[in-house]
Amino acid sequence: MKFITEDELRYLYRKEPFTTYKPEPGTRLTPGGRQFLLDRGIDMYDEQKSTPIIRESLTQEICCPSANPGHNYPKKTEETQEAPPEQPAATVAAAAAPAAPKVPKKCNWRTKMVRTKLCSVDALFLKTEQLLLENDILMAQNLSRLGKQFSDIRHMVEGKGIATNMPCKECSGIKCENFSEDLEDCFEITDFHVQLENGKEILALHQLRCALREIEPAMLQAFEGNDAAIGPCMDAIGKINQIINTVSQMICGAVGGKECQRRM
Repeated sequence: MKFITEDELRYLYRKEPFTTYKPEPGTRLTPGGRQFLLDRGIDMYDEQKSTPIIRESLTQEICCPSANPGHNYPKKTEETQEAPPEQPAATVAAAAAPAAPKVPKKCNWRTKMVRTKLCSVDALFLKTEQLLLENDILMAQNLSRLGKQFSDIRHMVEGKGIATNMPCKECSGIKCENFSEDLEDCFEITDFHVQLENGKEILALHQLRCALREIEPAMLQAFEGNDAAIGPCMDAIGKINQIINTVSQMICGAVGGKECQRRM
């Protein structure tokens, strides 16, 4: 008995393609050869009409219950198939209609922006105070008092309390009459100040001062056109300016000791 292999069939097919194949007497196809013919749709005329070899992927699909749950179960005829339970017309219509987009709860994003900004600066006060505690306890205590004042302003803006004015410690550039105003920095912070012995503290205070200055434009935008809120808004901004100017004095003290460094 001679077996015809896939390689032999592949050679014959390349030499001259064919659509039917009839093995010679005394020969049989190997499984690989039979699969080669089946893959190309070539009719086979031999006495062996056995089931073609099933690929592994198809075997899993047919024989694995998880892949084909209906396998080995009798298929219901049209008479025996159970009709799906009837559903109310309203339920069917609701299921067929596309889901409406969820409308977000209406909120004033400008007011939310102010609240989140105040919260961020409140956290920055704590972070800066923690840094100052490592080298200058007195400066950390002064900043802690400013942080409590800022928390009172934050609660006032949120309608949860009141905030009082800070006492003004006058210097050559900051007086009681301009203590609540937006005064520019006493001097520009550069890499020179960062290289000083207390440069880390100076930079931390400057970063806090910059964050405090970002609150005013956010509040003005949030309460623009609201005549009832503009008065309390300006009062809060004035109290924040008092903190900013006090931080500026702390920076001057860290750079030049008791001498005021403000440029007039």
